[in-house]
Amino acid sequence: MDEYEKLEEKLKELYEIYVVKFRNLAYLQQLQLEIERADRQKQAESERTMRQVVEKMRMDLTSQDDVIEEEVPPINQERRGCEFFANIFFIGSSRVAVVYVKEAIKR
Repeated sequence: MDEYEKLEEKLKELYEIYVVKFRNLAYLQQLQLEIERADRQKQAESERTMRQVVEKMRMDLTSQDDVIEEEVPPINQERRGCEFFANIFFIGSSRVAVVYVKEAIKR
């Protein structure tokens, strides 16, 4: 019987360790779920804020376009026939644009 009691005592110790580990695991899983939920809420709030900013920028641009269209004089009919050429090339890591404007004078 002595061996049986030793094994029973060992089983109790192992079960206590198992219970502690199970509780720790359950706690950590719950904590992980809460963190994931908070992250999803932050992401949704960030997306809502970004959408609001984009919509505000669109409205600002639309109102600016309306103002600019009212302020811009009509296009000079003589300059309508102008030709425009542009070459872009790289020097080192810098981009350089060369623009040629050739006017076609209508007579």
